Amino acid sequence: STVRATREATLDELVMSASKLIENAIKNGTIALEIKSGYGLNTETEIKMLEAIEILKRKYPIYIKSTFLGAHDFPPEYKNNRDEYVDLLCEEMLPKVAEKNLAEYCDAFVDKGYYTLEQGEKIFMKAKQLGMKIRMHCDELADVNAAKLAAELGAISADHLLFVNDESLVLMQQKGTVATLLPGTSFFIRMPYANARKIIEMGVITALATDCNPGSSFTENMQMILWLAAINLKMTAEEALTAATLNSAFSLQLSDKIGSIEPGKDASFLILNINSYKELFYHFGHNHVEKVYINGKAY
Repeated sequence: STVRATREATLDELVMSASKLIENAIKNGTIALEIKSGYGLNTETEIKMLEAIEILKRKYPIYIKSTFLGAHDFPPEYKNNRDEYVDLLCEEMLPKVAEKNLAEYCDAFVDKGYYTLEQGEKIFMKAKQLGMKIRMHCDELADVNAAKLAAELGAISADHLLFVNDESLVLMQQKGTVATLLPGTSFFIRMPYANARKIIEMGVITALATDCNPGSSFTENMQMILWLAAINLKMTAEEALTAATLNSAFSLQLSDKIGSIEPGKDASFLILNINSYKELFYHFGHNHVEKVYINGKAY
């Protein structure tokens, strides 16, 4: 349904739809985000989505990073010939995205029923050859060793990780691959939660994100994600806040600019109408943000 709607949408319609989500995200305290393509699953629409992201970068004062996710799923026309679609990704889509300089990162859904390790590696090697960096949907539906592949390829982040194994976590820790946990998705589609306690205790850099998307986590509210992280991921308030600020900034390669209040960084911060940061995890379902400052200016 979403692929069909995205293919039919105009560039202006995509920008308008995304703008509403971005404005809500900012009101709820987000000042940097990643936007992925992945709902076109053909060259024309994937390029259109990435062009919409470029317009959004110019429209808003926040940091926006762009990721090509043509390997989100297989389109209906290639359901019975998946390798042919992988070839299309490598031979047509990725070169065009690189030629137009439309994405900093390349992502793929390497998991049970989606892209195999071999298909994912082929896509990522081509992306790296074209100068893109790697992010990866990993081990959300089953343990297929996707996170291990992410670490081996030097991925910036491995996301989801509901069924990640210990060997993969050890390698992620050694390689500095960020574990991006997405408790909104587990909540929304009634899946198990990632084992955040083990991931943190094994020394893996841990970030949090909304995974805002129409299929499995339709929220742009990071305060809700903080609450889920404390309640269902069993993270401490301090761990969750660090994961949603400094570690998330590190995952977007922006920790030299944002993510903490330090001399030399952007003056981007929030004023919250609470007595203690712990209220973020106690009084849930309410927007505690009173003011958002982006690079010293109230938004």
